[in-house]
Amino acid sequence: MILDTCGLLAWLYQPDALSPATRSAVDQARTNGHLGLAAVSIWEVVWKHRLGKLPLPGSPALFYEQVQQLRLRIHAADHALWWQVATLDWEHRDPADRLIVATAASKDLPLVTNDRRMQAFYHNCLW
Repeated sequence: MILDTCGLLAWLYQPDALSPATRSAVDQARTNGHLGLAAVSIWEVVWKHRLGKLPLPGSPALFYEQVQQLRLRIHAADHALWWQVATLDWEHRDPADRLIVATAASKDLPLVTNDRRMQAFYHNCLW
């Protein structure tokens, strides 16, 4: 299971935003060591915070520490994944979103997102 950026933030700071079924699935995936995150989500949170577009309850360093404590599988992008991002048949220009979807798709994993564009494109989304 992959948390997209909004899924990570909801799970960390507003778990009631997720459906009970999704919260349960996320918790079970974490317990089993199968909960992941595209590394770009860490950059996206810190970058949007620096731009003043995303308030955090603490500092970016605290956010990063919280993510590390979760012991998620952090999926970095290698050349094959970047190729998939570049060739993804999806008319969506946000590179972070494309990378997150490609990460989930490359591993055929469910994606926790409330982004309607991702939900419309990717077949296996939860919220």
